[in-house]
Amino acid sequence: MNLKRLTGLCLPVFVGIFACTESKDVVEEIIDETPDLEYELPTIAVDSIDSYVRGDYSISVAFSDYQSDILTLENIVLNHEGKQISEGVINDETSKITFEIDSKTIKDGTANLEVKATFEALEGLSETEASLNFDIEVDNYFPALFVGNGYSDRNYDNNYSRRTEYSLDFFITDQNNNQISEIYNSAEIEEDSVMIEIPEDFEGQAYNIVRVEHYIDEIYGDTSEEPYNNNNKRNNNSITIETKHTNGESNEFKFRDPLVEKSITLAISKDIEDYSVSGYYQSGADTRSESSDENYNYITYEKVKVPISYRNMFMDNVTVFSGEKYATVLLSFMEDGDTMKIEQNSLTDEYVEFRFNEIDQEYFHMYTFGIKGDQEGFLSSMETFGYEDDEKFYKVRKPLNSDTEIEYLIIATKYFDGGNTTVRTSGRGTPINNYRQYITKDNFTTVNTSDKIGLKSDLVLDNQTRRITLSNNTGDNKDEVISEIRLYSQQDIEMGRSFNFDISSLNNSILNELLSSSSHDISYSVSQYDAASNSHLIDGSFSINWSDVPTPARVQRTTEHYINHQRVLQ
Repeated sequence: MNLKRLTGLCLPVFVGIFACTESKDVVEEIIDETPDLEYELPTIAVDSIDSYVRGDYSISVAFSDYQSDILTLENIVLNHEGKQISEGVINDETSKITFEIDSKTIKDGTANLEVKATFEALEGLSETEASLNFDIEVDNYFPALFVGNGYSDRNYDNNYSRRTEYSLDFFITDQNNNQISEIYNSAEIEEDSVMIEIPEDFEGQAYNIVRVEHYIDEIYGDTSEEPYNNNNKRNNNSITIETKHTNGESNEFKFRDPLVEKSITLAISKDIEDYSVSGYYQSGADTRSESSDENYNYITYEKVKVPISYRNMFMDNVTVFSGEKYATVLLSFMEDGDTMKIEQNSLTDEYVEFRFNEIDQEYFHMYTFGIKGDQEGFLSSMETFGYEDDEKFYKVRKPLNSDTEIEYLIIATKYFDGGNTTVRTSGRGTPINNYRQYITKDNFTTVNTSDKIGLKSDLVLDNQTRRITLSNNTGDNKDEVISEIRLYSQQDIEMGRSFNFDISSLNNSILNELLSSSSHDISYSVSQYDAASNSHLIDGSFSINWSDVPTPARVQRTTEHYINHQRVLQ
């Protein structure tokens, strides 16, 4: 009996144990089937941004794949160079976040910005910050205007001429010649540069810089104690209009940097008994010394100019002549302290020859340039010319320097009624072609009324510069005063009402009188050249010059750079 009782009592126990065991297995099974929670941060995208940012500006961003019902945004900011510059404002309707910035607090140029969003921590969220980096172009100031030392005083006095009253003013206009900055005078600038803020209502990035220069030339031909009794005076005025870009390089008004000088020695073998030395050496005889030993005669040039990457620079070069033979040395292309030995076998009688068949109203010039790596410069007296069999020929000497090349520039000029046109063609070998591709006056239209002077063309050419020259003459033959103004522009030139800036604010009475006068002798010039390097050494570059003069005229000669000799027949 007792045994049954114990047995009966054990059943609930076993059942209970069984029941507990079964319940435990169910719980474990439920936990195993529950997944781990994982969340991802949204990505940030920037709405479209203008090509440049100026003044007060708004930048908007938006989230993609944003689980807003799960993730909570704590804050979102805009940073630049590690510092917060704006805090985002959320638009409830569009869900976009906007940042207001003052772009003047950021340096002009390309700037990198960072959007950083911080979310509330959440189980299953491995990180709480999302970010995006992007670039903008900040454009609040025009490129700096530098005025080089000495530029504000370009007067001089020598035995033949005097320059006085030089002044330089400059200011900025938009593309329609509306003045948008004050006028600055170089003599009154205290710092070495001027930073001009772009006006808030100025749209676009192209602008003009207008440079106005004035000086008086007094030219005379004797060196007596009172040389100014018989002289010519000229009031020179020039207005240069250059098209620039607000994200371009700074503008710099300065003289060329002083050229570094070096010492070069020629060692002429005594086997060459009868010789002479001549050439283009800028520093003069007092910087040249001679010596000798049993084998060589030495000539040392102490102040040889180092060439720069500017094709219009004159380079030092000399030639040793012996009978019909020669040896030409480009001093500027040698290193400081170098010695060039000239032996008997260094002499040659070989020349590079060019021939041109000049026809009626045509005329040819040729110039030579030395090139060594990125150094280049004009070589004076490297060629001789003459006429033979109705042809004009040039003979060019070959340099002894083995590491240089010579480039040849041909300027072909054709004269027409009232002017001329020129074409420049260059090359490093022969033949050189295309030197007769003239541009005609018919390609251009001139405007000459009481209140407007203009020059326009439908001809489309890159790097085209236009020039207009106006001149008035007063006085008599013994004391002639010429007032002249030259306008240079890369765009259509129109004066008077078409210029929306007030030249009279320059306080230049001579210039104002000339601009307001209706009696001008007017000559026009259009040139195409490589404006970046100021070089005329590009194939097909041209210049056309002519005059529209209401009265019988004189011959006027312009005195431009040696490589741009131009004659205007009036």
